[in-house]
Amino acid sequence: MSQTQALMSLEPYIALAKSANSPSAAVGLVTRATSDPHTFVFAELLQTNPIKNLATSEKAAYHALLKLFSYGTYQDYLADRANLPDLNDAQRLKLRQLSLLTLAQDQNNLTYAKLMAALELETTLDLESIVISAVYAGLWDAVLNPQRQVVEVNSVSPLRDLAPGIIPPILDVLQQWCDRCATTLGDIDAQIAEINMMAAKRQEYEEYREATKDHVKVYTQAYVQAQTSKMDQDELVMGRELPHHLGSSATSNIRIRQAKRAQAASDDMDLDTNDEEEQKKRTSRRKL
Repeated sequence: MSQTQALMSLEPYIALAKSANSPSAAVGLVTRATSDPHTFVFAELLQTNPIKNLATSEKAAYHALLKLFSYGTYQDYLADRANLPDLNDAQRLKLRQLSLLTLAQDQNNLTYAKLMAALELETTLDLESIVISAVYAGLWDAVLNPQRQVVEVNSVSPLRDLAPGIIPPILDVLQQWCDRCATTLGDIDAQIAEINMMAAKRQEYEEYREATKDHVKVYTQAYVQAQTSKMDQDELVMGRELPHHLGSSATSNIRIRQAKRAQAASDDMDLDTNDEEEQKKRTSRRKL
């Protein structure tokens, strides 16, 4: 059931409230509205003047009862039963149905045992009957699971009114959630910035590495060419092409040194010949 449908079901009672000029008329209106199987929201009815006036009359218990149907639970009724009017069967069923919507906010409350205690039911058949009636009334989408002894809820209609004073705590919870989201987003932004910085450094390193590699390649080629040229030059020297490259002065110096070496070798040979002749003369003299 949508909120629009629920409000449309309440409209006739809001119209009747305008003519409820006495506490008795207002009490009758409360009893009819809370017994109607099609009305599940009551905040607008609580805002009408005849119902507000009930709170300060001898029939204040009916004003409290209407507030209970608006945002209370069956447990609240049991806790304050002495100060509240007795419920008829239709009211009891409806308050139990509405209590299911509140209990469904916490999955831990949806076991058979906890639901039976909260709704003051004696058997699982009674519980299953109320759960099914709430499904057919369009209050929620739920499935019974007898094997696990739980009620599995898929969705709940937003038909419970907000209790007075509940908005600030809700806002506090939402603000805490927003603060956590902001902190998380800040952490994510910091991580993104760090990742981007590391990526930039990696890119800078890759560019430096590529540039260095090209520089080393050029330097290596130049070095190889220089070494090759030096080897070629050495080979030319060993191939007796050095005098041609040294020039006329270098050639003259080389020729002078060669001539001196040849003269020294000739003198050595002459000395050896003279020594041999002198030895022969001495030998002849001894024979005589």
